[in-house]
Amino acid sequence: MIKILFGIWRNRYFRTIWIVFLSLYLLVVFLSPANMPHLTDYDVYYIAGNKAVAHKTVYDVEHQDKFKYSPLTAILWGVSFSSLPGKISKTLWYIFSLLLWVILVLLFENIFSKNNIIS
Repeated sequence: MIKILFGIWRNRYFRTIWIVFLSLYLLVVFLSPANMPHLTDYDVYYIAGNKAVAHKTVYDVEHQDKFKYSPLTAILWGVSFSSLPGKISKTLWYIFSLLLWVILVLLFENIFSKNNIIS
């Protein structure tokens, strides 16, 4: 049974389809209102981005977590995601994060398969 599973996993197309399927599943889970994480770093970034664009200090975010990053990060958020309404911005952020995750996994898979770490 294990040999069959490893044989299937060696097929690059199967791995790619599995990664895409898992990514879509995670996207649906995280974007459903019942499962969307609350009190995440996203909220802190969003609030800090709005404050940066308004020329206010970003380090006094009234939230469970504190903003601990450079003001440049807040400015980048302020001109990108914080300029959009909250729900749209959060959805786009999760989609963007998920796409980066998929790209990273596929790049690692490509690097490892070229070096015969995964065959």
